[in-house]
Amino acid sequence: MVDIDRSVKTYYEQNQLSEEQLQKLAAMQDKATTAQQKVSTAQQHVPPKQWLRRSALAVASIMVAVLLFIVSGQNDVGIAERVAQEVAMNHNKALAVEYQTDSYDVLSQRMNKLDFKLRAPTAAFNEGLALIGGRYCSIQGELAAQIKMVDETGRVYTLYQTRSNEMLQVINADRIQSAQVNIRLWHEQGLLFALAETGE
Repeated sequence: MVDIDRSVKTYYEQNQLSEEQLQKLAAMQDKATTAQQKVSTAQQHVPPKQWLRRSALAVASIMVAVLLFIVSGQNDVGIAERVAQEVAMNHNKALAVEYQTDSYDVLSQRMNKLDFKLRAPTAAFNEGLALIGGRYCSIQGELAAQIKMVDETGRVYTLYQTRSNEMLQVINADRIQSAQVNIRLWHEQGLLFALAETGE
């Protein structure tokens, strides 16, 4: 038994690490500890998930705002053309008036579902036209009035009025032809006006 103990002791004494090997091992341990501390410090500075979500939402909001700005700038003409198409379609239907009168005030009182007061357009757009009456319609989802008028020759015109909401405000005064209908678009007193006549 003593021989075995002595053999084991001798074996370990012979296979003991040298001073140089011990120093290398200690240096490796120091490097590993330093690296672990750096990782731990970096983890402490990682932003919490909530901050990351807020940052992502802020970036997304900015991108959406920029996109809307670009799209609204490009769609000024697009919305005017869509309005003109809708006006031309309504004009070509030639539906009878629901409220017959020659007074804008009376027509406005009768068409009380509108959240605005009907107005006679300025003389430049109204000259030589006589009011016959009106009916409800819509322009781009907004409740509107379709007002029927005639000139001295009996030629029929339809005038459309609706509130100038954010989408419609970008429309510039313009003349557009759609489905053989000549249409003039303009704004007055917070309303969008469209005057339609069948083209020749």
